[in-house]
Amino acid sequence: MTLPYDLRRHYQCAFDLKPNGNANEIWPAVVGTVREWVRQALHRQTANWSTGPITIARIWNGGEWRYPRHPRVSVTVDQEAGNGSKDRPQFWSLRLKHPCADHPFRSWQTDVGVVAGPNGACRVSSKTAYFFSTTFIGEEPPSPVPAAPVLIRQLLSATRYNGWAGATRLRAEPTPVLVGHGDRFVHEMKEKGRACPLVYISRRRLDNETIVNPGLLSRALAGLATVMVAASKTVDEELEYLLPTKLYCGNGVLRIYLPGVDFNADGESARHRFFVLEHPDEQSSQQVFDVITRSLVRGALTYQRNEVTSLEDVVARRNEIRLAELRQGGSGEEIEMLDLFAANIERLEAEKRQVQKELDAFLSEYDGLENELNNWKSSAKKLEDDLRQSEFIRKEFEERLASIKANAKPTAGRKMAADEFATLPEDLADVVRRIASLHEGKIAFTDRAFKTSSGPGMKQFRTQIKDIWKLFVEMATTLRDLFRRKGGQVERGFQDKTGFELALTEGKNTKHDRDLVKLRKDWFDGQPIDVNPHVKCREFRVYFAFDHQREIIIVSHLGHLDTAGTRRMT
Repeated sequence: MTLPYDLRRHYQCAFDLKPNGNANEIWPAVVGTVREWVRQALHRQTANWSTGPITIARIWNGGEWRYPRHPRVSVTVDQEAGNGSKDRPQFWSLRLKHPCADHPFRSWQTDVGVVAGPNGACRVSSKTAYFFSTTFIGEEPPSPVPAAPVLIRQLLSATRYNGWAGATRLRAEPTPVLVGHGDRFVHEMKEKGRACPLVYISRRRLDNETIVNPGLLSRALAGLATVMVAASKTVDEELEYLLPTKLYCGNGVLRIYLPGVDFNADGESARHRFFVLEHPDEQSSQQVFDVITRSLVRGALTYQRNEVTSLEDVVARRNEIRLAELRQGGSGEEIEMLDLFAANIERLEAEKRQVQKELDAFLSEYDGLENELNNWKSSAKKLEDDLRQSEFIRKEFEERLASIKANAKPTAGRKMAADEFATLPEDLADVVRRIASLHEGKIAFTDRAFKTSSGPGMKQFRTQIKDIWKLFVEMATTLRDLFRRKGGQVERGFQDKTGFELALTEGKNTKHDRDLVKLRKDWFDGQPIDVNPHVKCREFRVYFAFDHQREIIIVSHLGHLDTAGTRRMT
């Protein structure tokens, strides 16, 4: 059982399998699945050779089998009865070795351990690693992207038993979060007994797509995490009201919620990493996929240091059991010798734990440096966004000033001094005031609009000034032109041209609620107006009316007005 010196971890996980329905003793079924997986793997390895792997049947209770025509293909099994029996041992482990199909100098090693537990349950753990031949000299191929072995997916997809990580159900496929079930997702996220990461995938508002393929990610992380995906973008809107802002995940963002989520703790936002695609394409999606799988495999929260996974772990348990037996029946001198022997073992174990502690500290430092690098990247991205925002507003001002100079018809009401735009807007109220001046005659704001623009709830949108500025410009130009044409689909046309969502009315239940209807009434120039139409910029809403006679957009309210749906949720 000599281990390769440069064994490199590829994947590891551990979870409990508990009987489902009428099933009681699941140990035979679990080990049977492992055996069948080995047979299939060996069949793929030896398909072109005349001698098949059928002779391995004799080693299932302990022993080693090597393929006669290829010494790098082998299966080794060891077991220790413990508090079980020879046919139902407490500890059972299998090791499969075979060469890599992609690189001839690389070999794969997979260890699988099954520990019989109470009430017919089993604890299953697995480690997959790879190593290079000692005769290999040259440039190593890229590290393979971690992915769960087929065996893990088969075990988690069985019908006789279910996989669990603490109080969390593990599956090999993603779990959809349905509309109206956002509270169930929040309960799952806050579950104190959860022992694995929860990966939530939201949908982009524009095209309802996801950042990565949920099915591929779930199968790659089988046994390590549970993957949940929004059934539609409506679910993400529902979670806006159920999650604090610092923990929200929506509009195409993917977020990993670690166990022990605390809605009130400081620094909780940074602990639960999120991923955004700067450039939505296949290459970017693959990069996010790689980072997530490598990070979760490195952490392997479901795996514990004392798991019985490998052949060496079974030997260690056997020695512990035998040592306890000898102590119980030995003489004084024998017990003294055993104590000395046990002390040496404990010393070696302590040294092993210290080495593992140092390794964990190194990996933690590595994670910290990686997080710091990501923070720098995030800061750089923000500076780029600020620069693009400044450039956008600068061009807007230059075009407007050029238009004024070209027309050479300045009026007292529309004349603007250049120093008015020497600085960027500081808040939403400043944006509204400047847009009203820049696009006078195209867009106007009611007293209610000016009042809500400086309300306390608007502070949260200061980081979205660029997008909100663009939204108002598109309303004053694109949206106004669509209404003036008096034909075509205004909603679809506005979204296709600008990317912003437009709704011309509210839902049936909202329109039948008098109090909610009243919220959507306003006054402008002494005339009542209906402001059911609204545009959306992420969480930001703008309610407006269009005056067909004067051909002007009239903005009434900034922020989200209650609907029948939000009232039910609150």
